[in-house]
Amino acid sequence: MTIAEMHVWFRQYAQQMGMQNVRAILPEQIDNLINTSIKDTIDEVVNRNVGTTNDRVITDNSKLANINALRTLYKVKTIKFNTTDTPSSIKNKTVSQFVQEAFTFNSANIGNALYFVDFAIRYWNGTDETAVNLKKTRWFPIRIIDDSYLADVLNDWVLAPRMRTPVMVVYKDQVAEEDSLDAAVSNTLTAYNNAVTTYNEVMADPESTAEEKTAASVAMTSALTAYKTAVSNRNNYRSANIETSTFEIYFGENDSIQSIASNYYIEEVRCSYIKKPNEVRYLSDIGGDNIDSDLPEQLQIPMLKHAVDLYRISIQGSLYANQQNAQQNQQELARNNARPDNDGYQS
Repeated sequence: MTIAEMHVWFRQYAQQMGMQNVRAILPEQIDNLINTSIKDTIDEVVNRNVGTTNDRVITDNSKLANINALRTLYKVKTIKFNTTDTPSSIKNKTVSQFVQEAFTFNSANIGNALYFVDFAIRYWNGTDETAVNLKKTRWFPIRIIDDSYLADVLNDWVLAPRMRTPVMVVYKDQVAEEDSLDAAVSNTLTAYNNAVTTYNEVMADPESTAEEKTAASVAMTSALTAYKTAVSNRNNYRSANIETSTFEIYFGENDSIQSIASNYYIEEVRCSYIKKPNEVRYLSDIGGDNIDSDLPEQLQIPMLKHAVDLYRISIQGSLYANQQNAQQNQQELARNNARPDNDGYQS
């Protein structure tokens, strides 16, 4: 369903719901409602299908999972590494044997992900794909844990990571440019507060001259302009750059398979994720290019119904209530006009 068809469906369904003045709504407002409804629909599907399950048993209720329901948003990316790192060499990079180093990479090559669903890793015994005796292992699942539990997992006897069952933590990558932009916002805000304090002191001092008052006012205005510019620069940077996540994989001790852990290199990491949905836009009526929704077909009608419900709720307390009151008043006036003056009795 195209965005133009969604707008027509939205208006028709809204009128069926009793909102006869829905034609007054702007196309931009319909786009905002649909985009909000798309996010709510995705969250509902994910929350409905996420739960505690046994990963070792494939049950019948897993056939209709969030991956199937959101198949048009479900993506798989395989990241190939040209590295000579092995699970053993990563551990031995550190000076102390009690300190463990992780294999680190980021999501720059993955895409604009909304949810990371699953990770798997594979090893091989060479760095040249044309080698004769090249061997690749099977895919091994990577356990994703919260960073706050990392220390507990690394020191746990049962849950500790291994070559076959490594663990991963995911966090937001803080780049140097973003740090400098945040610092600029903080510094300009401090300068603006100082300028406001100086301005208030100058204005409250009866001995201040006109030149001092003018200088304080100009300084405060300049500080405010600098602060707004710093905030705008930071917001523009965030909107123009895709959020980059950092992944750290820990392999733990592999004493029982030390020869394998020392001779097999990290080859690939397979990532499955749900990408961020398209933000729909209806622009063909003003000479622009439309942006259609990439939700699966079976979710588009429920999503539009939810968008209509959002609109109905938004006007429930104002426009819709006033229309209902006006209709009730008209009905009451009609009943009063049809009622005889003497209530049916002869004088």
